[in-house]
Amino acid sequence: MTRPSPPSDWPLVPLAVFSLGSFTGIAIAQSALAAGAVLLFIEAWAKRRWPAPQAASPVTGLVSVLVFYFSVQILAVFLSRHVARSVACLRGDLPVLFLPLLILLAMRARRPIAALWIFLACGAASGLYGAWQFLFGLDLYRARALEALPGAGFMAVGNMGGHLTYGGVQLIATLLGMGLFLHGSKGRARSTAGLLTLAAGSGLVGSAARTAWIGAAAGTCLLVSLLDGRKRLAGWAGLAALAAGALLLPGVGDRLGLLIRAWDLPRARLWETALRMWADAPLFGGGLGSFKTLFPAYKVEGLYDSTIHPHNDLLNVAVHSGAAGVLAFGVLWVWILRSLRRRRKGSDTARAVASGSLAAAVGFLVAGMGQCYFTDEEPMMALWFAVALGVTAGWDSQRRAAPMDIPEDPADAEPMEATAAGRQGKARAAGRGPLSHGDSPAARR
Repeated sequence: MTRPSPPSDWPLVPLAVFSLGSFTGIAIAQSALAAGAVLLFIEAWAKRRWPAPQAASPVTGLVSVLVFYFSVQILAVFLSRHVARSVACLRGDLPVLFLPLLILLAMRARRPIAALWIFLACGAASGLYGAWQFLFGLDLYRARALEALPGAGFMAVGNMGGHLTYGGVQLIATLLGMGLFLHGSKGRARSTAGLLTLAAGSGLVGSAARTAWIGAAAGTCLLVSLLDGRKRLAGWAGLAALAAGALLLPGVGDRLGLLIRAWDLPRARLWETALRMWADAPLFGGGLGSFKTLFPAYKVEGLYDSTIHPHNDLLNVAVHSGAAGVLAFGVLWVWILRSLRRRRKGSDTARAVASGSLAAAVGFLVAGMGQCYFTDEEPMMALWFAVALGVTAGWDSQRRAAPMDIPEDPADAEPMEATAAGRQGKARAAGRGPLSHGDSPAARR
């Protein structure tokens, strides 16, 4: 088996630029990934040596999962009512391919944890800007006033196009930092993680994205439940204090109070409409992008805020690619959650990173029950970054413990005679004479 190539410093550059672009502009993040993909290919081509896959590799099983996922999506395209439209909408699933690319970059990076700190620092800066927007109601980037909340305050959007997208991205940064704070070793790094988490979380609160709030609560509860003994009790107490403090903020309590009338919310009517669509095409759905066009024929009477999608990731998949798509969606998430859980068994740092990534994935899934985050590029790419660092946590130690290289070219191998001669020379230098069968333990007995 070939030892993996030694880590390099250059992958940190696209990962760092990606981290910056995750909070400032999706084009920056995508450009960084494109550059990283090109550099990975150039490096592999220049070496003309592709490492053999290893059973412990973070990408184990992912290729098969992605092949199955896209096979189902392509089949749903050609079985849809409007094939041309579904083909055009297939590009909405292409960001799923960013996950293996980010994993490969993290595997090649000498210190991928540095990219995580850059991501958290950018998330903290974005969170503080969102908190400022919540208080003053101004979007400096687009020079516009923000929507006011019923009680007080404004819906923060950061540098994103809307408050739901902004809340989804801040959700990932908050839970990643929370994982380092709750599960990391004591010291300066843990304190820094706590401060960055508070800053990122302030933007999450200011986003007024209730689904992201619920996702953050679910992810944080998971992190606390994974603690031991007194730490768990202290974690629950701290979580209760944070929740109480958030409810005291102007506008937050009023925003959450609307959930009491959930059955009368526009989203409940969207969900019922989506179920009607799925019932008519249960196996492979109506085709990618079909919700918007089918909506007039299946809609439930009542008021709606938006009819672009059903504001639910699972129902969105069911409408577009049916039960087969739901199965492929589930297989992908099972691989993600199992891989992250497995990485929690490593070192302290690996456990902290994997715990934060696991919480981010769970929070993203829960938030997706009230919003289509899986097709929202900014939160989805931020999640893939978290998952990539989580499933590669501790990979450096495994790489150093990899088995010895076996040359791929027989010409590069050392002749057996030369190896034997070397052993004989070492024996003479030690004053024991040439090795022979008589030197064996059995002969001496």
